[in-house]
Amino acid sequence: MTTAVEIDGSHGEGGGQILRTSLALAMLTGRPLEMSRIRAGRAKPGLRRQHLACVEAAARLCHAEVHGARVGSQELAFRPGAITGGVLDIDIGSAGSTTLVVQTILVPAIAAGVALRAVIRGGTHNPLAPPFEFLDRAWLPHLRAMGARVELTLDRHGFAPGGEPAGGGRATAPGQLTLMLEPGGSEEMLKPGGEIEYTQDAVNLVDLLGRFIFSGASGSGPTGAPAPAGGQPGGAQGATPPASGSGSSPSSSPPASATEQQSAPTLLQ
Repeated sequence: MTTAVEIDGSHGEGGGQILRTSLALAMLTGRPLEMSRIRAGRAKPGLRRQHLACVEAAARLCHAEVHGARVGSQELAFRPGAITGGVLDIDIGSAGSTTLVVQTILVPAIAAGVALRAVIRGGTHNPLAPPFEFLDRAWLPHLRAMGARVELTLDRHGFAPGGEPAGGGRATAPGQLTLMLEPGGSEEMLKPGGEIEYTQDAVNLVDLLGRFIFSGASGSGPTGAPAPAGGQPGGAQGATPPASGSGSSPSSSPPASATEQQSAPTLLQ
């Protein structure tokens, strides 16, 4: 029998993240988990309903044997089985974060190469948890770039009421997320011993802006092209700026400087 990994939940901030990460790693490695002093750093230590939802979702995903999964418990034993995917319906029972449940189960499901559909009800926008938009616009694009076929939809907004962000209160109308994961990934996988040959360095914004500023000051565009003749946008040679006398239109504005003319369109390119 595989020896269980013992985790002291008071390490670090002593909150719920060490529990969620431990659950994910237990599923990924197949190693049993024994955690003590869960959320010891919080005003109300032990499992809350949001954390129980993470344990439930993880247990159902991998058919785990679980002991100690109850509100207020500071000890948990989690013995994972095989990850099989399928359909999960998780109701947190409070406005606790739905995105943190997704965080717990998604990477193990991707690594196992299984199909998964999970409907999770609770809070979608919580004070101390990543909102739906962070997962949708920042986290999932990175997972897709690594080959994951995953979609996350916001079916209904759910906001945490006044009180503790961990989900002690129940929202009038709980929010809902739907997670869809297709099995498999990119057909062009890196072979053992292979190397990634084509990469691109990160953009150095300081150098980029420096080149733009100094090229504008020297009278040429940022790519080395000469500035338009006559200093006018569009480059019509011989164009005459509006006169400053009484013949000028009351609504006309003074001509922009060369730097103002170049900066906005160039940065948008």
